[in-house]
Amino acid sequence: MNKLWRAIGSSLAGFSILFFTTYAHAALEIEEAYVRETPPGQSVAAVFLRFVNTGDEPIVLVAAESEQAKQVEFHQHAHHNGMMRMEKMDELLIPPHQTVVFEPGSYHLMLIDKDADLVAGDRVDLVVTDRDGTDISFVAPVKRS
Repeated sequence: MNKLWRAIGSSLAGFSILFFTTYAHAALEIEEAYVRETPPGQSVAAVFLRFVNTGDEPIVLVAAESEQAKQVEFHQHAHHNGMMRMEKMDELLIPPHQTVVFEPGSYHLMLIDKDADLVAGDRVDLVVTDRDGTDISFVAPVKRS
């Protein structure tokens, strides 16, 4: 009987991944994740999404990774002396009951040295890790720019 319930649970989990774009783990929800399609040969790509902290404690993300890139970094755009540039962030704080939006011209996850061109319809598997060492996995579809 346990095998039956496990099989049903696995099937439902697979179904939810296919048809919903919100991923949750404890108090962190990841919504509307997507990657911009890249031109042929481009070695980097940006991931945009929404991190929603539904809990009463802050969440601090300290790492990100994907098997489809050698490195994944948290980035933000910042103005310095009238110029806008990207800066790597060592961690990302998501305050309680707040949403941090990763969007063009703001925060984003940077895929560095990706292993292949990304075209609309592809999917990128990602993992973010919080300060406590908890991994949260999600999938970001690739969309045309």
